[in-house]
Amino acid sequence: MGDHDQTPRRPPRRVRLTALSAAICGAALLTAAGCGDSTSSGNADYDLVGNDVVLVSTAASMPNTGMDGREFIGFEAEMLKQALDNLGLEYEVALSDFPGMLASVQSKRADIGVANIAWLESRTADGLFSDPIFYGRPVVAQTPGLGVDSVEGLKGHTVGTVSGFVSVPVLSNMEGVELRTYPDIAATLADLDAGRIDIALIDPLLTLYTHKTRPDLNFDVMPMTPPTTAEIEANPDLEVFGPHMIGWYLPEGGEELRDALNEEIRAMYENGETARLMQEHGIDAPDDLLTVSDEWQTFFTDQRHSVDRPDEWTLPLG
Repeated sequence: MGDHDQTPRRPPRRVRLTALSAAICGAALLTAAGCGDSTSSGNADYDLVGNDVVLVSTAASMPNTGMDGREFIGFEAEMLKQALDNLGLEYEVALSDFPGMLASVQSKRADIGVANIAWLESRTADGLFSDPIFYGRPVVAQTPGLGVDSVEGLKGHTVGTVSGFVSVPVLSNMEGVELRTYPDIAATLADLDAGRIDIALIDPLLTLYTHKTRPDLNFDVMPMTPPTTAEIEANPDLEVFGPHMIGWYLPEGGEELRDALNEEIRAMYENGETARLMQEHGIDAPDDLLTVSDEWQTFFTDQRHSVDRPDEWTLPLG
């Protein structure tokens, strides 16, 4: 729940940026590789779409990713910048909407997509996923005092979400739910604030971020009790209401870069950098997003083993 697939609505805006080592070492802005500690010899080991730089496609999804003028911001952005710096790589950012970002990766016009992208088996047909950078947890934005915290609790209410979100087909067929769809998250929350819908099911971290940074909007947020894995096995549609593995998305042929980034992702779990960056960007309990229950560990591991990981692979956990 939270990300979506639909036809791109606008062309991406390209912004030239460089990795962290340029600023750290005082080097020319066009060259970031080779300054400071590096675990690789720049782009020589990778088949990059951009040849001399990593082309990053992203979407506005704070606190994960966004643009502040020419600066790539958000905790996912900072994670990626650190990882690429450690690999001795420059990068260039193209800002798009979410479906445009996915399409740019799938069509090999970008080397990586970064913006709260949930692992879905359907997406692995046209691209590669990194290991999870964190685990998304569903939340329910709702009119004050409603008290909805479960899938069952959605029944009897008017629920809003964004056209193209992965939950739309499930919600549209759910008995007792009146579904309204909107062109974007801002319009969804505006109707929630105005009382025209009871519940908004949108991106969890963006929901929490908006609730924290927009006190003028009148809504409550409650965590959603996810369905059990047994319930999902009996009704796979319910998977959209459960936790998700959030990762970075690369085009087919990008295995070497993916594997190098996986090492960086796991190092950030181990040294606490992921948790630090999340907290720095306003996430109050980052450790809750860096692990899952034993039940979900088994579920996620089995999913990846059956699709895109070898049998010995394990989840990174904080």
